[in-house]
Amino acid sequence: MSKMKKITIVENRFEADLLSDALEAEGLDFIIRSYQDTAYDGLFVTQKGYAALLVNEDDEQRAKAVVEAVRASVDAGSGAAARDEDDDYDGDDDMDPEQEDI
Repeated sequence: MSKMKKITIVENRFEADLLSDALEAEGLDFIIRSYQDTAYDGLFVTQKGYAALLVNEDDEQRAKAVVEAVRASVDAGSGAAARDEDDDYDGDDDMDPEQEDI
């Protein structure tokens, strides 16, 4: 096994799961080393990010390509669910103001 090298910082658990699935599908060995520590209640996550992604030095370029592809697909999909600015939503969601909260 070759030496492991940090190639990127993972921002959150969701991204870690996406990257993990993609790297496994490519057959790449990797480690996601979390900075989350229960003793410090996640103190280091705000400073360092959620985790570091480490891969074998021999696979560095392939892994970086996978990371870029995953991030690009997430970025491309993030705008799809956003509300269109031209939407004529006026804030009235047809709720009866006399209706009691459930």
